[in-house]
Amino acid sequence: MSDTESLVQEVKRLYKEHKEWKEGLKLEFKLAEGGLPNKELRRTYSAFANTVGGILILGVTDDGEVKGVPNIDKRHKELVDLLNNSQQVSCNLCSRPGCVEKMELEGKEILAIRVPVASPEHQPVHLSKDEKLCYIRQQEADVQCGETEIARMRRNRDVFLIQTYSQDDHILPHSTLGDIDSVTLRKFRNRMRDTPMGTLWQHESDEGLLRKLRAYRTDRATGETGVTLAGLLMFGKHDSILDLWPSFQLDYFEYENSTDENARWSDRLTNDGSWAGNLYEFTFQVLGRLQLGLKRPFELNKDMTRKGETLADIALREAVANTIIHADYWVDAGIRITKRPEGLKFVNPGTMLVNKDTLFTDSEQISICRNKNLQRMFQALGMGDKAGSGVEKITKGWFDTCLAFPQISELGNPWRVVWFLPSVGMIPRKNLDAIIHRIGAQDFSQLSSFEKLVLVCVPFDSFISHGDIQNMLPMHPADLSRYLSRFVERGYLKTKGRTRGMKYCWSEANARQMSQFHGNTEQMSQQMSHLTREVANNSSTIGAINNKRNEEDLPLFNQMSQLEEKSTQMSHLMSQLPESVLKVKASKKVSQEEMETAICDLCRNRWVTSVEMASILGREKRTLLRILRSMVLHHVLKAKEKQTNHPQQAYQTEEKL
Repeated sequence: MSDTESLVQEVKRLYKEHKEWKEGLKLEFKLAEGGLPNKELRRTYSAFANTVGGILILGVTDDGEVKGVPNIDKRHKELVDLLNNSQQVSCNLCSRPGCVEKMELEGKEILAIRVPVASPEHQPVHLSKDEKLCYIRQQEADVQCGETEIARMRRNRDVFLIQTYSQDDHILPHSTLGDIDSVTLRKFRNRMRDTPMGTLWQHESDEGLLRKLRAYRTDRATGETGVTLAGLLMFGKHDSILDLWPSFQLDYFEYENSTDENARWSDRLTNDGSWAGNLYEFTFQVLGRLQLGLKRPFELNKDMTRKGETLADIALREAVANTIIHADYWVDAGIRITKRPEGLKFVNPGTMLVNKDTLFTDSEQISICRNKNLQRMFQALGMGDKAGSGVEKITKGWFDTCLAFPQISELGNPWRVVWFLPSVGMIPRKNLDAIIHRIGAQDFSQLSSFEKLVLVCVPFDSFISHGDIQNMLPMHPADLSRYLSRFVERGYLKTKGRTRGMKYCWSEANARQMSQFHGNTEQMSQQMSHLTREVANNSSTIGAINNKRNEEDLPLFNQMSQLEEKSTQMSHLMSQLPESVLKVKASKKVSQEEMETAICDLCRNRWVTSVEMASILGREKRTLLRILRSMVLHHVLKAKEKQTNHPQQAYQTEEKL
């Protein structure tokens, strides 16, 4: 189900595509001939909210026949009142516009409700005031949650709401330092020696180090002392792990030539008693196997030794750490990593604590970790970055190495999160080479992996819509829109159509020149000045060019002339920037008042376009447009063109009499 479609559009599409018009994991029909089906409706609402979301349609039979909803306005009000009544449901997830819609199918009025999946802070979504009256969705059925399922959602909620809570901080009864494998701990010490944490803690005793890592601690409230769940799983002896946490399971499978899940593996690693069977040993034995056969460019360091770690190595390291750190070890499902010719799969028990659409963006990531102690241990080894940049390292490293984008999904019964890193490039190398040729290797290297992927999806000789690109990428629509707008401003892409109907194609213009102009005005000015001097000093070259010039050359010469003129203007403007503008340019965050003052000073006695303003102030054009239109509305600025979206629109400060 697409985020870019309105609810009405989506329901009509599902109805038109008859194969999709049936009850399932994300779609439910209910009749409402005798009034609102209160009890059944609430169950489905709870089930959708606690699983993956879905659409509930009133006025349709179980087999998909449209009957309509009598007194639809009354039913609509009853529905809104029901969702807002905390005595009926624990929270209203459908309060945003467009979540509840009256619409027509086959000339009959029906009610459609889009129920989003609840964030961990609201789960479990339950009925009445009883948390045990909650449901999950299993295909087309609403199934009441058992205590294990409710406990899982409570744990997630605690992680989300309580900053200090960590699932792996639990002290295991009757555990002692004798449960720690001394060989593993010594290996850990050696590996962390060159990291900042290792330098700080290298002189600690074994017990002191374990306490620093919260692998061993004393509960101040009860006085209980022992090994934590994190300490046991990371450093524990095989027998101790099985005694104290018998459901713990680690598996690595490698297959040489087959995609058949039932095929015989060529290599396997599992906690079978032949080795310590803890997370530390598993991590580095698996990393060694995953890195075998990885393509490595032959590059030398300054001392003429071969470079070791590549972006792909970093991606693999973060993928393994991510799998271990974010696992819910209370769920009865183990960690499983699989290597096949078509790619690598990383599976950990539990559910995601953040919306997966927000992962695939270059905006700042919020890090929510259910195992903070395990995260601390991996950080001591230089892995598992706390700042939320692990996903970027995985996507960038893998995309730049394999020309393939990681994929993420969730599975139920039991709940698991699955990362898949394709080893076969999804993007032809010639397409990537063509893009690099168009925009330049330097500009291409500065793009994020997300930006590169968007550019690769746009054809060179035909137009593609926002929706079509959205269907190809695991990316939020708002982020995709921002990237596309950015590329249009830089001159990489051209458009046709407006608003929802807008489509994109690669521009025939010299995208490299346009990028330099939009991205760095000062540098562009220097380059153009140099070009002007060079041509002026060689009049014979000018004559030769003028004699040779034909109709096909004119667009390029016109473009160069315009760029030169614009560059000269911008160079003059940059040399006279007011202090208020320089302050905004140098700061990431400023107040609304400071931004408006800078814009007024910049536009005083001169016309400045939004593109020029964005370049000078170091801000996104899209962000500035909202401020500019508000300032025009309040007569702080005046617009040069009557048409708001005019391509040559510019702004000047209105001087008060």
